Amino acid sequence: MIEFLTMRGGPVSNDAFNFFELDRSTRAHMMDELELDIARYAHPYEGVSLTPAGVIAYVGLLRAAIEHGSEMDLIASLSDGSRVTDTPVDAARRLGSTEFNRYYMRAICLRAQAHGTNTVVGHRLRDSNVSRKTSDRLEGMPLSAPKVIENLRARLGQDSETGLGRPNSGMSIRCGCGPCIAVSCGCELCEASSSE
Repeated sequence: MIEFLTMRGGPVSNDAFNFFELDRSTRAHMMDELELDIARYAHPYEGVSLTPAGVIAYVGLLRAAIEHGSEMDLIASLSDGSRVTDTPVDAARRLGSTEFNRYYMRAICLRAQAHGTNTVVGHRLRDSNVSRKTSDRLEGMPLSAPKVIENLRARLGQDSETGLGRPNSGMSIRCGCGPCIAVSCGCELCEASSSE
């Protein structure tokens, strides 16, 4: 059962993502990807729900979450004050969780390549009350890291081939190299394979 916190911008689910590969290296890659977006487009994707005050604060809030926080910190920061509109009701959660996960996935693609592989693996990092068939299909699927990152770098940020990066999705990826895959994240798939 998912519980919700109420903040400005609507209810915020407290079911945080389990970014178990979110270490210094991944954070550094996330920051590099944010800076790439700023260099290319003058700013990261901002959605349509930021107020003028939210637009001014957004890059700093995103940087802070990437440097030492999580998607939940970004959501809380966006919900504080008058940074998001009231429509949709979950505007802060949608933007914060989607964009943090998108930078995380881009970083995981770079991490995989730095580890000598071009493979990432579809992985659910947050439970969902309603699972999409496309998300279920991605679970455990090997994917091309260069293709995923190329698609996620597109202006709207959603990988058009896999659907990764869509709003309200708990799907993400993990590094496909042997040492990273060998580390259990605690999900049902990992637990089942470790008990065999």
